[in-house]
Amino acid sequence: MDKRYYILGGLLVLLLIVFVAFLVSRKGNTRPKGPTTNTITIWGSYDTEENFADIFRDYQSENKNVEIKYVKKDPATFENDSINAFAAGTGPDIWIIPNNWLPKHHDKLAVLGEKKLDPKGKKTNDEVYKNTFLPVAYQDNVLNGQVYGIPLFVDSLSLFYNSNLFDDKYEAYAQAHRGTDNSEVRKIFNNPPKTWEELNNFIKYYGPGAIAMGGARNIENSSDILIALMLQSGAKMTSEDQGAAIFQTSANAFFDTPYPGTKALRYYASFATPGDPNYSWDNGNSQSDYKAFLEGKVAMMINWSRRANDMKKETGKTPEVTSLPQIKDTNHPLDLASYQTLTVPKSSKNIEAAWDLILYMTNPAKATTYLSLTKLPSSLKSRVEGSTNYIDIQNQYATSWYNPDPAKITGIFQKAIEQTLGGDNPQTVLEGAAAQITELLRSLPK
Repeated sequence: MDKRYYILGGLLVLLLIVFVAFLVSRKGNTRPKGPTTNTITIWGSYDTEENFADIFRDYQSENKNVEIKYVKKDPATFENDSINAFAAGTGPDIWIIPNNWLPKHHDKLAVLGEKKLDPKGKKTNDEVYKNTFLPVAYQDNVLNGQVYGIPLFVDSLSLFYNSNLFDDKYEAYAQAHRGTDNSEVRKIFNNPPKTWEELNNFIKYYGPGAIAMGGARNIENSSDILIALMLQSGAKMTSEDQGAAIFQTSANAFFDTPYPGTKALRYYASFATPGDPNYSWDNGNSQSDYKAFLEGKVAMMINWSRRANDMKKETGKTPEVTSLPQIKDTNHPLDLASYQTLTVPKSSKNIEAAWDLILYMTNPAKATTYLSLTKLPSSLKSRVEGSTNYIDIQNQYATSWYNPDPAKITGIFQKAIEQTLGGDNPQTVLEGAAAQITELLRSLPK
């Protein structure tokens, strides 16, 4: 037989062996695989991972194919780090940000799918959100009926006070005024002031050190306190279309007094103006209001209520905290809100899964777990309505404004305070600040 037939036959057998081996190999590779793992990455700058540990564990027990990775970022570089990561496609799936970042960054966010807030899928997100969360949360997080973020808590500016210093000052006053009726002064020192007028009267008897206020860079939240005063006085921060700053104008939302923004700036600066009846704090003091209060050098300060948690960690004692003073006899109590909100960037490759986790984290049962651990005030209407706790009551009238760039706004208002304390005309100062803020507003995404 021709050798060619043997060679051809051998090749055919070899090809058959290779083909059978391929089929066996392919069959082995088509065996069912185990579940794939989806990783949801979360970035935040406020919370530690421990604050969410129980919630994450419960979620993963119900969703075994999901892995959650939480990264605590440096607050000082968080914004820039995030923007760079979005551009590089390496950003998080859930972005936990301050509530006042939304005007600047809402164009980077994916909205919640329609009717996702209603388990039955009948009510709109807008309707459910408005009925579920505090007004300021709706104000900040819902734009044109679309949900951009959901908060776990809401906080607002509060008055911290030291009743022991109140008592010490009264005893010194009583010793210096023996033989006179000091009952009215005793009443003044019995309780923290509820109005700015009561605070002014308190300072009259207490003197310097009554409250750390009026400065710019030595007050942790100087610009926020000033903004709260403006809002209480009736100033409108921006125009209706959010295109311009108008807090420097004569427009007043509540009262007959014109130029409420200017009035608020002048009043705020009075607390650090030597010779003014309200003088209580030195703007040149190198120590912060927080440290001064912590060390008992001032009787009061204004800060976010959550700072009480930090104080307790440092001193082992719970500080005394109450509502931010209001304008006497006002029908429009107001405070400024501050909180973190959970959002989903458009750049996320797990948008639906990320929103599912957010909805899980913010449902009332899980939110309660978080609040119990962190000792923060709730963002849920159902948790605060009917409450007698001052912060729950106060948060129901806390508000916000369309802040175009929080970091720059802080600098602008701190400079305005410094210029006023330096002797510049407050109205002229505010007009300059408004011009800068208007430029920022016009640069925002629409």
